Amino acid sequence: MNQELLKYNCSEYLNAHYTYGMFHPTEAYGLFSHTKIIEDKENHHLQIGEIWDDVDSKICYRENKQGIWGRYNYDGKYYLLSETLKDFVEGWYQWNSNYWGAMPSDIQWIEIAIFYKNNIDRYNWKANELMKFVTDGIEEDMLTKFYIKAHENSLSISSINGFTRRPNNMVDVRFNSEKEKYYVYYKSNFFKDEFSNKFDAKNLNSARESIKEWIEKQNKV
Repeated sequence: MNQELLKYNCSEYLNAHYTYGMFHPTEAYGLFSHTKIIEDKENHHLQIGEIWDDVDSKICYRENKQGIWGRYNYDGKYYLLSETLKDFVEGWYQWNSNYWGAMPSDIQWIEIAIFYKNNIDRYNWKANELMKFVTDGIEEDMLTKFYIKAHENSLSISSINGFTRRPNNMVDVRFNSEKEKYYVYYKSNFFKDEFSNKFDAKNLNSARESIKEWIEKQNKV
């Protein structure tokens, strides 16, 4: 570790988990890889990422302060984002949107399975059933021609890569651990649910068939 960086209390960020950077799958948030951090000695902060769009901020550690801070680009004011980096980036994907945007759909399913494996314990997610949905889906090879995104107890499946633009032929899948059921929400566009259905955890094939039929139907509209 660069001893000069210790004054920013950034040891959590320098963990290998964040080596290649991370990005938020739906918001314009990005965490730099370790090779791209920016030390601003004049303003006494270490920039480790960016927030774009309306918020337009730097993501920083500040000298002799604790926590993750945002710094507005338009007026330079700081605001606290999170006490820890772990809490701040829960559910973000490793690498960046270009990495995921260029990925073939079948490889994406494998990467999502790895994402769940790496994050279920890290963030105490109750998501073993959704991980099973993904891993069984890879074995069954029924839906892997479609793209997939995931976070905690929900995932989205579409014939359009949702890491590069908003799909208009998708389903959202959520698992209710108390009722042991999958809830599938069929969407005609990114914002609109047309209807929903529920499936027992032991009846995944019916859920997969239903998802496949809906997406293919929307592709013909």
